[in-house]
Amino acid sequence: GNAINGNFGLLGIPYSSATPPTGNYSYIGNAEIFINDGNALYGLSGNSNITFEFDGVNSKITGEVTSLTGTKSFLDLSCRDCPASSVVDIVFPSGSLCNGNRICIEKIDLRNSTLDAPLTSGHILSSDGTFFGTGSNELGAVFSVNDTASGSIEIRGALVGKTD
Repeated sequence: GNAINGNFGLLGIPYSSATPPTGNYSYIGNAEIFINDGNALYGLSGNSNITFEFDGVNSKITGEVTSLTGTKSFLDLSCRDCPASSVVDIVFPSGSLCNGNRICIEKIDLRNSTLDAPLTSGHILSSDGTFFGTGSNELGAVFSVNDTASGSIEIRGALVGKTD
C-alpha cells in the first residue's frame, strides 16, 4: 500500500519484525522521479541516500536524491524526450517512523533546481515506505508532492536503498 492512491509504488516482501533495528544506518540506492513543472514533464533517474537513526523510541529519517538525469518533454510539444540532466536535487531534511513503523517523510526541499517553477510553501507532501530484507537491510519509499494550488509543480517519486 502507498499514499498515492494505489497508482504508484514499490513491490517487495516487508521485513517481518515489529520493530526496526536500533542504530544508525545509511541506505544507498536508486530513485525514479517524475516531475511536471507546468512547462515540461520529466522522467528522471538518480541516486538515493537515506539515513535512518533509531534508538528504540525516537527515530529520524533524512536523505536526498541527486544526479537526476533522463528526459523532458515540453507541454507545447516543441521538445519530446529531450535529454535532461542536473535538473534538481531533492532533499528530505526530516522524517520519522509512523503508522506502525512505516517510513514517513515530513519535509522536502528542492535544491540546485533548473525547473521552471519553485516549490511554494503551500505544497502537500504524501509519503509511505517500509523496510525490506533480513535485518531491515533494505528500504523502499514513495512520495508525492502536489503544489498546484499555489504553484505549478507535481512530483512523484520512488526510491530504494540498501545498507553495506
